[in-house]
Amino acid sequence: MSPLFKDTVDIALHARRLVLTRWSRGVVPRCVARHELPVGDGNDAMASLRDVLQDARWRDADARVLVSNVQVRYCVVPHSAHLRGVADETALALHLFQQVHGSQAASMAIRLSNPLAGKDQVAAAIDANLLDEVRELLQAAGLRLRLFEPMLMRGFNLARRRISDQDFWFAQAEPGVLLLARLRRGRWLSLAAVPLTEPLGLALPAMLREARLMAGGSDFPRRLYLQAIGMDGADALRGCDVELIDLSRTEAPRFAIFGAACGPALEC
Repeated sequence: MSPLFKDTVDIALHARRLVLTRWSRGVVPRCVARHELPVGDGNDAMASLRDVLQDARWRDADARVLVSNVQVRYCVVPHSAHLRGVADETALALHLFQQVHGSQAASMAIRLSNPLAGKDQVAAAIDANLLDEVRELLQAAGLRLRLFEPMLMRGFNLARRRISDQDFWFAQAEPGVLLLARLRRGRWLSLAAVPLTEPLGLALPAMLREARLMAGGSDFPRRLYLQAIGMDGADALRGCDVELIDLSRTEAPRFAIFGAACGPALEC
């Protein structure tokens, strides 16, 4: 088969479920196989993925992996004229992760959203051991890992098509974790994550209030865009004092390569 028409297997490692979809690539792409099953923690997900990949339906293809925010850490890396290259920017991101996560940061694989772009950017970090384990599982199944992408950046890149504001809040919720960011004119001003242990209608307003207190001042966006993944986003509508735009049903176009322009993809 020509490399231009190589099949692709999309693997989504959600917080509580594993989804595999195989696309037959050609002039008209077709979904030729799909499998979904519930999973528990990270170890359970890896064991489930190993079992599923024994099926010949998933072999001999390119692979793209989408990973839950539960497995990823994020920070905003400020631009500085003193940073001379990607190595300096990555070193600063590592320092920021170390301030929050201590010695655990040493075992993280770190990628930047817009290296050498001359502006603040997002850094994503994931346990390097998990990344290696995914590579090994895919290689054993005859799959070539082409893209390893965090949930936040996939969702944000899709949402941008429906966001017209220059200054806005962006939230992404999934079972176990809630993320809240503020952006202004394409610049990431803040980004925070908290464990989601209560209803979204309580957690999101509380997180929004804390973000405002941390930022100080009184000039804040009045609109918040929300993606609730595997959850009911309508629950949050009752508690927020901003206009909330629910983007939870935003879907991915087939065969798009996400993350290259405006968010970090942990590419391999």
